[in-house]
Order: sequence, then C-alpha cells, then structure tokens
Amino acid sequence: MAVQILDKSFLVLETLSRDFAGLSVSELSKKVDLNITTVHRILGTFSDRGYIQQDRDKRYSLSQKFIELSSSYLNGLDLKGVAGSFLKKMSSELQMTVFLATLMDNQAVYIDRHDSFNKLRRYTSIGERKPLYCTALGKSLLLGFSTKDIDRYIENCDFERFTETTVSSREQLLKDLETSSIRGWSVDYEEVIEGIICFAAPIYDYRGHIIAAMSTSINKEDMNPASQDKIINTLIEVSRLISEKMGYRPSE
Repeated sequence: MAVQILDKSFLVLETLSRDFAGLSVSELSKKVDLNITTVHRILGTFSDRGYIQQDRDKRYSLSQKFIELSSSYLNGLDLKGVAGSFLKKMSSELQMTVFLATLMDNQAVYIDRHDSFNKLRRYTSIGERKPLYCTALGKSLLLGFSTKDIDRYIENCDFERFTETTVSSREQLLKDLETSSIRGWSVDYEEVIEGIICFAAPIYDYRGHIIAAMSTSINKEDMNPASQDKIINTLIEVSRLISEKMGYRPSE
C-alpha cells in the first residue's frame, strides 16, 4: 500500500513539473487518473513540506524547493567521475590519448587523461599547466570568458611564441575565438609543438557555464579530411554527453 501511495505521489509531481501554469485539484485528478480525495491528500503532504505551492486561484505548482534540491545535487557532481567513462570510450574508439582540463589562474590545468597505444602518446602530466591563447584546450576554456574578461586576459598575455604558427596577437586570438564559438570546437595547428595538431571542445554545467574542456591530438602527417571529421564529430558528441550529465540543457 505504501509503495502504491509513493508511486501515485511521484505521478502527481511529474505531472505538475510539466505544467508551469499550475493545475487545479480537479484538473490534476483527471490527468493522473486518481480520485480527488487521494490527490488532495498527496498535495497536502507535499504542501506541508514546502514542495508544492498554491496560488490565489487555487492552482498547484512545484515550489522553489525543487530548484534548491536539484542545485544541491548538480553542485555535488564530480566532473572527473562523470567524464571518465566517456573519455575512456572515446580514447579506445579513436585510438588516441584524450585529455580533460579546467581553468586555474588563467591557465589550462590537466585534471585527467586516458591513454591509447598509438604512436602518439603524449606524456602530459596530471596537474601540468598550459597557456590559454595557443592551445586548443585553452581556447575552448576562453569561450566561457565575458568580453571584459577576455580584454583583461589579453592585456596581461605575453603571447610567447612556441612555433611559427603560434597565435601572437590580440587580433589573431579574437578572430580564432570567434570562429571557435561559431563552430563549437577549437584547434591549434602546430602552435605549441611542431607537427602536432590538437582539437578541443568545451564542457558546460547546469548553469550554461563552461567548466572544462576536452581534447585529443594527431600527428600532422596522419591528418586528412576523414580523420579530422571523425575527431571533431566525436569531440562534439562526447562533450555534449558529458555536459548533459553535468546538467546542461541548451536553450532552444
């Protein structure tokens, strides 16, 4: 009997969650196919605990308390724990090493990696830091900056050149970020290491904020249109899946 009541209670909550304008007791009773007495009892219990509110027209809807509950859950999500299985699978499918990085002190910090056994196994250490302006990971993280934050970052950036193709000016970086924002992924073409091309995509949380980026690299000699498309499509899909697990819901 207790299980049945619990099941009916969840049915009421789920029905209310789909109707932002609220529902009267009679409307709710019809939608969930329960008698009015049972619906009244369920609504009374949830109202007493603050999970349901009633407006002046006696229409019921979910209260702010559900947002508080979901926020507590989402804030407690562990990024590495959520992303790990996706990154491992991606590494296996592409036969490439995959990295996960977050932002710290205006640098990209590696927090996880999943290795493959192809000829390009980059021994970047967990905790190692890389500049934002010339790495694919860094550029993806920069996509989360406001215009003001970007300007402040550029003002303090020395644009050190590692190769002939390293981004070396404000104009180059802004153009690169604009392109990256439009297509949803970033790239560095031999900007840090000659012969190595790196692709990255941002990861979002439930607030729509970029909280991390993921990347993989390929030798220039192995690059062709087919391999590039496969890498980019996989990056975009996996970053989308991880973002969804972190609570991200893109606006329509």
